[in-house]
Order: sequence, then C-alpha cells, then structure tokens
Amino acid sequence: MKKIVNIVLCAALALFFGDVNAAPKGIVVVGLGFDDDGKGKLIDGIIQAGDVVVRAQGAGLAGHHVKAGDKEYDLHHIPVGILRADVKCYLAGGMVLDAPLFFEEIKKLEEKGITDIKDRLRVSTSIHLLMPYHKKIEKLANEAGHVRGSSIARCGVRSCSADKRFGIGIRLADLFSKDFPELLKTAVDRSNDIISKLYDGEPIQYKPLLEQYKKYAKEFAPYVRDHVELKLNQLLAQKRGGPRVIFEGSQGTFLDISHGNYPYVSAGSTTASGICSEAGVGPTRIGHTLGVVKAYATRVGEGPFPTEIKDEKIVKIIQNQAKRKIPSGVKVRFGWVDAVMVRQGVMINGVNSIAITRLDDLDNCDEIKMCVHYKLGDKDFDYLPPISRDLERVSPHYITFPGWKCSIGKIKNFSELPAEARDFVKNLERVCGVPISYISVGPERDQLIEVVTNLLPEGINPPVQQKWAKCPAKQTSVKAQ
Repeated sequence: MKKIVNIVLCAALALFFGDVNAAPKGIVVVGLGFDDDGKGKLIDGIIQAGDVVVRAQGAGLAGHHVKAGDKEYDLHHIPVGILRADVKCYLAGGMVLDAPLFFEEIKKLEEKGITDIKDRLRVSTSIHLLMPYHKKIEKLANEAGHVRGSSIARCGVRSCSADKRFGIGIRLADLFSKDFPELLKTAVDRSNDIISKLYDGEPIQYKPLLEQYKKYAKEFAPYVRDHVELKLNQLLAQKRGGPRVIFEGSQGTFLDISHGNYPYVSAGSTTASGICSEAGVGPTRIGHTLGVVKAYATRVGEGPFPTEIKDEKIVKIIQNQAKRKIPSGVKVRFGWVDAVMVRQGVMINGVNSIAITRLDDLDNCDEIKMCVHYKLGDKDFDYLPPISRDLERVSPHYITFPGWKCSIGKIKNFSELPAEARDFVKNLERVCGVPISYISVGPERDQLIEVVTNLLPEGINPPVQQKWAKCPAKQTSVKAQ
C-alpha cells in the first residue's frame, strides 16, 4: 500500500511541476547601461512567429523607438511585439500606465496600419494608473527643488509610485469598481492638499476628472483582463510546442531604484529579477537573460558619467552617424562604452549573453575607447562607487582601439566585420566574461548579426544570407591608456 501511495504522489508531483529537464522558455531582455540601449530594435530582431512579448515595468515616456521597413514607431507602454502580426503582447501588473498617452499610442499605431491591437494586446487589472495630479505634484516638487535627481523623471511616475507604496494608488481594476468615484475623490482631495497648501498651486478639479476616466473605462474594456500574470505562468509552464515569452525591459540597470546610480534613478526596478517580480513569474521560468549594451554610452540629464566625451568633434561624429531623434529640451550626453558598468550589470542581472547595438554609429571614428576600470586617488575600482560624488571624481582607465573607418551596415556575418570591429567586440566580451550573442549594425530588422546560433530558448531562425559590403583589410592594434 505504501508503495502505491508513493507512486501516486510522484505522478502528482510530475504533473504539477512538469518536465524538470525541459528548458524554460522565458527570455528577459535588459539594458546594461543607463537607458537607450537599443532593446527595442534587438527584441524586434529576435522575435519569432507565435512569441509572446511582455512589458512588466516602466511607464510614461520610457519606451522604445523602432524602425520597421519605411516606418518608424515610438512605443511608450505597448511592447515592440505589437509590430509583428503573429505576436501577442501583455502589459503586466508592475507597470504604471498613463491613460491619455496609452490611447494616443494606440491611435498612432492604427494610423500606421496596425489595426488588430484589440486582438493581440492584453492589459493587467493590477496596473497602477498615473493620474494628472501625479504629474502636477512632481512638476511642482521639481520646481521647488524637493527632488534629487529630478531630471530623470518629470512625468509623475515618482509621485504615482509613492502612492503605490503607501497603499493609496488607483489600479486599473478600481476603474471598473463601483467604489471608483469615492476612491478618486479621496485621492484628488489628498493631492490637492499637497498642490495648494504645500506648493500654492492650482487644485485639480474632481468632476471633470471623474467624467474623463469614466470614458477611459469604456475604452480600456477591450484590452483589460484579470489574471494576466496567471496566463503568463501557464504559457511558461507548457512543456513543448508553446510560445516563447520575451520580457521586454524598460530603461537600464543603472536607473534601478535599488542598484542604480542613486539618486539619479527611476522610480522602480529595472533589473532582470525586478522584471520577473513585476510580471509575477519566478526566476526559474527564465531560460536566458540577454543583456543589451550600446557600443558607446549615453546618459540623459544629470548624474555622474565617468566616460563622458568632452571633445565636441567626436560627439558630432557619433551624433551624425547615429541620426538620433532627440526630443526638444532633452539633453543627451555621449561617452565611451564603460566595461565597469557592463560587468556589474552582467552580475546583477545574471546575464547569459550580451547584444551590442549601434556598432555602426562608430563607423567614422578615428579611434574608439573602452573603459576597463576606475581610479580614485590611489585606489582602483572595478565597480561603481556607491556614493554619487565619488563616481563623479573617478578617472576612467581606457583601452584604445583604432577605428575601422568604413560602413558596416550591410555585413551579415561576424567573420566579415573589419578586423578592428571584431577586435573591439572580442575585447568587450573578454573583459565582461560572457559571450556576445548579437551585434546590431543598423536600424533595420535585417541589420542584426547573430554571433552564436541557437543560444536562446528553442533556438532562433538563422538570418537570411545577403550580400555584404566588405571593408579593406588593415592592420589593427590595441593600446592601453
């Protein structure tokens, strides 16, 4: 009898846990810098038919700029997967959602020919709503100098996240509740106390806001679902034949509220473990964590930036090649790639491989630098000092590489890159201690070199071989500086 009970128990456990030898199908894509690492382009390039793409953190203006064919898309809330007709997308409960921006985003996508969004996008009822009073409070707090690192977020995300942690936020589920008018009235009254009494600002009007969000409730209805997180876990638990689930990170590791360059950080967690937590899935469901880093560094607004390029001529060369769209009033600073940060990001996120983006932006540089450690006084640092003022004072130690001085945008194989570019990539791989899996050499979907094949869960279709432009061979050398 005891033997029979043991057999039944083992069978039940096998059914519950599934095939323990089956590889997890979750893929986390996370930025290893401050932000703007090119995660959107990378995700768009690795998506396969039938995949599911998930956003679980981030909000407002944090998003991706992606080029597909002759069209360009600015995505703030909606995952990059929406650009692929056979991909389903989910917004999980860790996000903060700005309703007007969300519906404007959908409208712009529909205007560009993506008309099946209602069929392919699902939004969790656990998401918190970013309200107009959050934006107003944060704006007034910034103007009053009450916020450190204020240039990182000025769209209400910090104020909304504070309400979330105080237990006084409004979630999407509340929008469909009979208690919503009362919840909103309490929130508006409380916020107006701060707006008018602390900052002498103009209070938010309750009734127009209530009517506006009643309309939003009707517009949200086709997208909203309970138990989005449960659905994601069910997809990840399928043994074979089910879709891969790609978790699309927002912002970069060093804007993480706990592990970033505090106080110049975002309001939430931007690391791989934070993405899992906000999506409601366990880390054992993840088969591969893909870290994304640009071939150079950028930083928006304030904060220490050890590898910042001070030579305006070099900045101009990279800017001209990048052809970046920089929003009015946004200050983007350029720097050399910082392997100290990348190494730390690899460790914090448990990265399995790295994708390098925007390598082609360095096509016209005479020489290219890579920071491998810092010096502060007589002390060497192979990690970021925890105090911001110390990070501002460090001296970066560089390895300098000769530039390749030709266009690499049409190259399809790593072996066909100029020797100087291969040397730069292999040295970054060496100092970071994980393999380089992908290299992006342009904004188009097919401008993605797969360095290591079949590395991601359930493999990836190899890129179509096309003619490539070969650069003249020249001698290469590396010098320390």
